Amino acid sequence: MIIVEQIVCWAFAILLIAVALRFLVKEKLSFALVLCLCAVGFAFFGLSGVQGLLKTGLLLTVKDSLVKYGDKLEGFQTNVASMRAELAEHQTLIDKHQKELTDQQATIRLAHTQLLEQQKRLVDVQFLVTNLFGKVTYENIACSDTNRCCKEQLTNGDWRVFVKLKYAAIPRSLQASVNALFWPQSFPNPIPGFFGDYSG
Repeated sequence: MIIVEQIVCWAFAILLIAVALRFLVKEKLSFALVLCLCAVGFAFFGLSGVQGLLKTGLLLTVKDSLVKYGDKLEGFQTNVASMRAELAEHQTLIDKHQKELTDQQATIRLAHTQLLEQQKRLVDVQFLVTNLFGKVTYENIACSDTNRCCKEQLTNGDWRVFVKLKYAAIPRSLQASVNALFWPQSFPNPIPGFFGDYSG
C-alpha cells in the first residue's frame, strides 16, 4: 500500500531528476551529478521497506527519549519526595523549638514577676531600714539634770538609772554609755548590754 510519504519522496526525486537533466543540457555536470544523487536518495527513501525502517528508527529514538525523560521525571519525583520528608522533619523540629521558646518565655515571665515582687519587698525593707537608722538620735544627759536623769543604788551594789528621752524609743533599741567624769563612782565604759526597762 502506497502511503503519502512514499508519494512525496518519489515526486521530489522526479523533480530533482528533471532539474538535473536541465543542468546536464546546459553542461553543468557537477550540479547535475549532485541533483541525481539527491534524486536517487529520495527515491530510495520512498521505498516501503526503507519507510518502515525510518519509522522504526524514529519510534526507537522517540521511545529512548521518552525513557530518558521518564527516568529524569522519576528521579525528580524521588528528589521531591525526599525534600518533602526533610521539610516535614524540619517543620517538626521548628515546632519543637517553638514550644521550647514558649516554655522559656513563660519561665522568663515568671522570673520577671518574681523579681518585681522581690524588688518591691527590697524597696519596703530599704524604706524600713532608712527610716529606722535614719532617725537615730543621740542625746547627752547629764547625771546632774534631775529633770531627765534619776539614779538609784540597789542593795546588791548595782545601780538602776532612769532617763527621760526627748523622743520615744523603739523597744530593745536603747543603748547607753556612761562617762566616768560625770559619775561619782567608776563604771565600765560603755555599760554592757541593752537597757530594756523603760516606759514611754
